[in-house]
Amino acid sequence: MPCNCCSIARDFPTYKSFNPACIWCGARILVSLGLRGIGVTECRVRRTAMLKVWVDWGHSEAEIRQLFKTATGLADVMESAAPKSKQRR
Repeated sequence: MPCNCCSIARDFPTYKSFNPACIWCGARILVSLGLRGIGVTECRVRRTAMLKVWVDWGHSEAEIRQLFKTATGLADVMESAAPKSKQRR
């Protein structure tokens, strides 16, 4: 079951608090790192570091990776935070 941070993030996609005790926060932070304006290599390094933090807290790396792949609702929430380009009328 997702924690309070995940519940808040559903309503406020720019919410940047992540709880290492929550496996869903681990997947959510991996998704959010991919949406930043950073290079592919830097993103990979940061994701690896964050994955290690969650694994050190006792979570299964395979489960976090599966949650990240499916990103059940998390990717859609995080993508909605991206600014939309304004079109001229």
